[in-house]
Amino acid sequence: MNLRLPITTTILGVCAALAIAQSKDKAPPALGSQTKPAATKPSKPVAKPLPDGIKTAKDPGAKDTHKPSGPDDRNVYPYGDEGTYVDTPDGEIATLRGNAHLLYKETKFQSALVTYNLKTQIGTSPGNVTVDDAQNTITANQGIANYPKKLVNLIGDVHITARPKQDATTAPEGSVRKEFSNPVDIRGSKVDYSWKTKTAILSSDTVITFRARERNWTVTADNLEYRGGEEKALLRGNLLAKSDKGEILKGKSAIVTLTDGKEAIDITGIEEGSKFKVDDEDDKAAPLTEPTKGGGLKPPGKPGKPDKPENTPPPASGDAKPGTTPPPPTINQ
Repeated sequence: MNLRLPITTTILGVCAALAIAQSKDKAPPALGSQTKPAATKPSKPVAKPLPDGIKTAKDPGAKDTHKPSGPDDRNVYPYGDEGTYVDTPDGEIATLRGNAHLLYKETKFQSALVTYNLKTQIGTSPGNVTVDDAQNTITANQGIANYPKKLVNLIGDVHITARPKQDATTAPEGSVRKEFSNPVDIRGSKVDYSWKTKTAILSSDTVITFRARERNWTVTADNLEYRGGEEKALLRGNLLAKSDKGEILKGKSAIVTLTDGKEAIDITGIEEGSKFKVDDEDDKAAPLTEPTKGGGLKPPGKPGKPDKPENTPPPASGDAKPGTTPPPPTINQ
């Protein structure tokens, strides 16, 4: 049996099929089947000529003229024997090699290789670095100089040579601030140094060596804060001081005065096991049989915002009991 449909019905059926097919093409893809947009690749660094603000050995007289004009000059002066300059998504970066350094006021950040981001004003040295100013020289295995924060972070075998101001009456004739009789040596594994306040915060492997009262002292502690502007060092936690005369002093905290001619160490909370000499003629150091009770120092503050200095440590509370050795006097030069 043959079945014949009217032509109208056939046309309608074809149109319906086409409509269904088109609707499927326009329908949104099923959930989870969307194609993720291709990740935008960061633009590649573009090499550019060095700007006028960055000098190299090719610039005549750069070493003598490329430096701050005075204490109020806020610019950073980058220099290197050689230099390259690229524009990156993170900023314009100069890479300086050979006698590379950044000058800011009286402070120099120096290494064999220094990168400097002009946008963030941050200098980085992945290798041995030296930070030098009028009062301190600091060396480390690597470092970062943050100029907006006036702060340098140094890591690895940090060594600070502190130069206390000389007493004009005792300083050798013709000497300069870097040439003084009793240098101060501070060491640690990590330091945050503010060149604005000359304050260094050390929190691990801290050691300070100095000379006071005709003795060479080596003092260790958990925390050390060096305040170059005040010429003092504050130490706190597990304090241990040794002299080349045989004294051993243990305590909670100490203030070390580094001023030329006034060097001293003041210890609070003298603990059992300490020993000291009454004078240089006494060969037997008398041990303390009872620790002295005393106040402590405030914990180190943040670089750039040092706490108010404590000129005199808190006195020991109570008098010594009969039969005990009195606490040692302040050790002054």
